[in-house]
This record gives sequence, structure tokens and C-alpha cells, in this order.
Amino acid sequence: MASLVDELQAKAIDSKTPVGDLLRRVKIVAAKLDLQDTLEWVDAELEGYASGPPVPPYRELNGELKAFNPYHGWQVVLIGDDSLMNTISSWPCRQPTSEIEDLLKRGDGSLMMTVPPSLQRLCAQHMAVPLEVKLHLDRAQLARIIESVRNRILAWSLSLEKAGIKGDGLSFSEPEKRLAHSHVTTINIQSIDTVGAVGEISGKARVNAQKTISTPDIDSLRKLIKDVRNQAQALPQKQLADIQTRVSALEALIEDRRSHPSKIRSALANLQNVVKSLTGWGAQAVLSAEIARLLGTH
Repeated sequence: MASLVDELQAKAIDSKTPVGDLLRRVKIVAAKLDLQDTLEWVDAELEGYASGPPVPPYRELNGELKAFNPYHGWQVVLIGDDSLMNTISSWPCRQPTSEIEDLLKRGDGSLMMTVPPSLQRLCAQHMAVPLEVKLHLDRAQLARIIESVRNRILAWSLSLEKAGIKGDGLSFSEPEKRLAHSHVTTINIQSIDTVGAVGEISGKARVNAQKTISTPDIDSLRKLIKDVRNQAQALPQKQLADIQTRVSALEALIEDRRSHPSKIRSALANLQNVVKSLTGWGAQAVLSAEIARLLGTH
């Protein structure tokens, strides 16, 4: 009888096997080995990621912001700042894998994602007439999520085998269970990233990765936004508009609990660059110092 790990590998390389089925097989293996981190990852993929915590990098979606014009259809929203556009055009996908697979089965056109009200307001500042805005996505990005999950499962099962953990039929021996938790065999499916190098699998099957990016204190960010807006009223119109655009982008991200910490920090860094460029502004030094403190670069 093939072991659970052998069966998992065979199913992982079979493109006809739904990823949802693969995840349930991973859940069985992880439960029998008592690998809690892996169980949490499986549950998130099966049930969807909760609002708040960042999603894995492979679930970050990059799309094109478009506004619906009743006469001309969907039109690209132009803000005039590439760095800012990159920040607000990327959002996390939190849907369960089953929903993603179902979406991929329907038609072959592009997909649309609803954006938060704060981002709607930011885009409205750059329109003559406020229009509904949505993020338009290439469905290939959703296909990459499914393939990333499949590849992670395959890599994880190979890590188990390399560590000498295969099981016998539907069970694992006590030595195998201890090995799965030993300090020389750290096996965590969340650390296996198929998009770029995030660690290595050594001879002892140690898998380690995933840099942690912290989010600056939200209350401090809100206070900063209020201070910048108040102080910016003394600026010339062009500089005021530039500051307001950056502040609105930052506000949109911190008010949306789906935002990844890296995107908040990126938007804060963008604001910092603008503030630093205003050398004749009386509030420049104080605000620059506060932004540097929040970024941890002071």
C-alpha cells in the first residue's frame, strides 16, 4: 500500500487533481504529524484568509484601476505618479482556493475586484466627474495562485521524504513524528516559496524563509496624516495637490485591513520623499523626522 506521502506526490503532479483535494490530503498528513503551522496554512487556503494579517506573497494581485464611464465603458484611471499607481494597484486575494478554481472555470475574460471606499475617494480626486472604480485583473494571476499552492505542496512532500518521513499506509511511526518536530528538520509549508529564493532545503531538510515586515503603528499614522494635511495648507497649489495625493494613498491603505505591511511602508516612504523635497517648507524637518521614526530609519 502506498504511503500518504507517496500518494500526495502522485496527486500533486497530476494537473487533473483539484488543489482543494490536495489540501485536504495535506491536512491529513499534517494532522497525523501534528504540524500546526501547516494545518493553519491549509485551513486558510481552504476557507479563505481572514482580514487583517497579510497574505502569502503569491496571493498578492496586481491589476489596472479602471473607472466605468457610461458612454465609453471602462477607462484606465491615471494619477500621474508611477510609484503611487504601483502601490494602489496591488491588493491581496483572500478567497478560498475552491472559489478561485471555480472563477477560472468560468469564461476567459478579465476579472474585476471591488476596491475600498478610501481608494474610490482617492481616484475621484483625479477625475472631472467621480465614477465607479474597480481593479481589473488578468485571470492568469489567479491561475498562478493555484499553481503556487500545488508547487508548495509538492515541494513540502519532497521535503518530508528527504527527511525520512514517508509513513506506512495511513500512519506514521513515532520516530517519524519526532523527526518532523526536531530542531534539525523544520518543515513548514508556509516557508516554501516557489516565487524566488526564500531559503534552501539542505541535506537535513531544513526549510526556512519568509521575511517579516512590520506595520507602523496605525494610530501614529493617522495622527501623521492629520498633521501633514494641516501643515500642507500653507503650500502652493501644485505642492499641496502632490502632498494630498500621497496622503490619500497612505490613508486608503491603512484603512483597508487587507493591505500588506510592505505596501503601507512603501506609501509612507513615497510621502517621505515628497516631504524631503520641500526644503523651504517650515514643517518639513519635523514631519520628515516623524516619518523616519515610523519607518524605523531615524
